[in-house]
Amino acid sequence: MKSLWPWWAFFLLLFSALIFPIQDGDIFMYLAIARESLALGRIPALDPFLYTLRDWHILHEWLSYFLWYGAYLAGGFVGVILFKAILWVITFFWAPIQKGLRQSTDPIIFLILFLAVKASSHRFIEKSSLFSDLLSVIVLSVLLQENPAWKKWRWIFPVLFLLAVNLHPGFVVALAWLGIYIFCQRLEKKWPRAEVWQTFIFSLLACLVNPLGVQGLIYPFHTVLKEEWNLYRTMNYEWLPTFSGPFLQTWEVRSLIVLIFLVALMLISKTLKQGRKSIFSWAIFTVLLYLSISANRFIATASLGFCVLGISAESSILQEFFKKLMKKNFKLENVKIKNALIMMIGLFFLAGAISIIGTGYSTAAGPRSFKFGVDEEMMPTQAVQSLKLKMQSSQDLGRIFNEFGWGSYLAWELNTPQSLFIHGHIDDPRFLSESYYSIGHSQEVFDQTMAKYQVRYLFLDIAKLKGPPQPKLLSYLGAWDLIYQDAWAVIYKRKAL
Repeated sequence: MKSLWPWWAFFLLLFSALIFPIQDGDIFMYLAIARESLALGRIPALDPFLYTLRDWHILHEWLSYFLWYGAYLAGGFVGVILFKAILWVITFFWAPIQKGLRQSTDPIIFLILFLAVKASSHRFIEKSSLFSDLLSVIVLSVLLQENPAWKKWRWIFPVLFLLAVNLHPGFVVALAWLGIYIFCQRLEKKWPRAEVWQTFIFSLLACLVNPLGVQGLIYPFHTVLKEEWNLYRTMNYEWLPTFSGPFLQTWEVRSLIVLIFLVALMLISKTLKQGRKSIFSWAIFTVLLYLSISANRFIATASLGFCVLGISAESSILQEFFKKLMKKNFKLENVKIKNALIMMIGLFFLAGAISIIGTGYSTAAGPRSFKFGVDEEMMPTQAVQSLKLKMQSSQDLGRIFNEFGWGSYLAWELNTPQSLFIHGHIDDPRFLSESYYSIGHSQEVFDQTMAKYQVRYLFLDIAKLKGPPQPKLLSYLGAWDLIYQDAWAVIYKRKAL
């Protein structure tokens, strides 16, 4: 039990960090589409909520919508948050459990896990990318084993990929691990076993079993490699490069940097002992390094990968140091050093969990507190209810020009067809730049946009209207009446002509 004590404490720390009100809007779109699909008896072919861009790929994550909605039906937003927490716990515990928790009590492993948790904490939100990250951890954990049971995995992997391709486009990361594994086997002068090839081919074929077929398989590449996607990297927070701007100063990035150097040190030690056998580990390390640098949305994926690499690198310099230290019969107040370290690690994790439950914690995505529901500082809950009542009482279901980050929440709460200008699930950066942000350029552009789309309401973030500097948009609202305002949002309605 003593050897498992820090694992229980780590679980409490991780679980407490995962319980906080919903802050991200994407989950509301998952729920809204699932609700709409069940009402129609089919998944809608076009976006049911936008009146602008309607032809976006609803189907590429269709299965995740129903899983999240199932969690909502089971327990409301409490069920959604707990479902997210369970997925994250499984993801972080997968590699240690495969190795054996009793055999994974080296302080270096707990340090790696803690750094990975810290680096990933801003992504502890209800995202379908969680399914892809879990798949990536499962596949990588198997590939890093000395003798994977390919006769078993060649059937299990295709089933996992069949699910993953319908859950989130990030399945390509795990598929890449398989391809890299085969390539590195050849570099090591080995010819991959037939079961390895079969696993890769069957998994690739399984990825074609999705509503979009071949397009569903290439969707992640087709989307991100578009030339206009570079616009997203300058406008969308989660696509900003990791080591640039204010994000560079966050604890997430600092933890990631330490994690990278620590795992690199462990791989160097492993390479000195195993030589060419470490080629695959270094190939994975290189890809993870690229992911971690390219955009902050990939920090969690990269951190989890580094975590698996570190746990699998059993013959590191640091681990051997601790093993030699613990073999000596030194005592600290009649307690062996190994037991003392285990106790201190557990107490550190337990203290962290108590601190989070009591006072919450901060991330680059915003402050968090240990409770359920919807974060009213991130989502305009009162403003949406006010607009909902006004629209229902007057039967005026006019079109809304809405804040980009709130679109999915409006879709869920208002449940009004073709009423929104934009939401966070569209994958058209050009529209975001040329039609959404452009309304602040001039009175002429603003009036043309409002007339083109026959906009009835403006639902805006008050913080962005207050500046500094104060946007020109405020000077364009002569033909609009302010009908609602609180600390987070303002609602304007076009005056009667």
